[in-house]
Amino acid sequence: MSKGSTHLTLRQLEIFREAARLGNFRDASKALRISPTAIGQTVADLERSLGENVRLFDRSQTGSQLTDAGRVLLEHGDRMLLEEAAARRAISNLFNGPTDAYRPVRIAYEPLVAGLVGNGAYALIHNNDLPVRPFEVDAVEADHETVVRNVQSGEVDLGISYMAGEPNPAAGEYPVVVSPLVLIASNRGVYHARGFGKQYSLTANESQRFAIPSKRSTNPGMRELRALIDRYFLEQSFSPVVSFEGTTASSVLAMVNTGRMVTLNYTIVLHDDLHANKGVTLHTDLRAVPLVPPTNQEATLVVLLKKGARPSFGASSFANAFLLANKLEPLVALPEAPAPKPLPWPRRRAHHAEALRALGPPGGACHPTRRLPSASERRAR
Repeated sequence: MSKGSTHLTLRQLEIFREAARLGNFRDASKALRISPTAIGQTVADLERSLGENVRLFDRSQTGSQLTDAGRVLLEHGDRMLLEEAAARRAISNLFNGPTDAYRPVRIAYEPLVAGLVGNGAYALIHNNDLPVRPFEVDAVEADHETVVRNVQSGEVDLGISYMAGEPNPAAGEYPVVVSPLVLIASNRGVYHARGFGKQYSLTANESQRFAIPSKRSTNPGMRELRALIDRYFLEQSFSPVVSFEGTTASSVLAMVNTGRMVTLNYTIVLHDDLHANKGVTLHTDLRAVPLVPPTNQEATLVVLLKKGARPSFGASSFANAFLLANKLEPLVALPEAPAPKPLPWPRRRAHHAEALRALGPPGGACHPTRRLPSASERRAR
């Protein structure tokens, strides 16, 4: 930044966001392929530009934690970067024609529902009945707050997440299924050996080993789940034997699947990933067991759309494929999408050429470019 300038640059915000996300300048430097010194200098420039005595990070030997000022800048900086990306897309659409129905469908989802999103993507891409072919999906994992922010800003077309509170369809939150917090155990191993039955009591199984989310997880959803688990243990005056702490839901479930540990999670994690690993379903050995007393904690799987706006054709198609592939019925009907606009001529011609190639070589019996007989040939007949 030039001396005396008070404007922030998008590059500064990108560097700051990566350092905040990873919590360490060294890791951020590897991700951005610049030196840690350059990251430190960028942060220092930002702090000087924002005002005297402003500090964005509290640095220590274990990493860098955001200050209150850093959290405020991260929130506003994310919106600025999203607006920049939206401007680029709008200008691209201006020159390349409408892309609503024909560009990749942009999805943001929480890691807990990755398997369900994969099912929806597989079903959408392989659906031969859709009027637009081929369909592409551009999906990214994020925490719930980021998913909501990206949907409302228009950065993505659709969000798939879960929330603890009551969904509000007027705000673009469409509930699909309510999932209680229960014990997750393997059908083999400890579950089979001890025969937990239809319910599980902590006090009756005090020596049971647990795999639980880590407090150090970068995913706020995992940290929130850990807080709920700790609160339930505290309410029951129970000290668990914790043998594994994982930063992701998949790592925790993988340990439970060994049959040596159990965990607490929402039943939604047991939805099979039907199309992963060449059709082999996942979590087939896991089952949900109600806790006694119950946790009284529930999460609602929601489809998120932009507030007050009709979904795009691609978002509506993905939502329908997502529900169908996972055999889910929405608790509140999703709004209908408008019909896709006709392709501009250059792109329509490209799609037409692709359709012709799919029909076979020119001159075939069903090929639309088959040569018609001439007048003399017709008279000869």
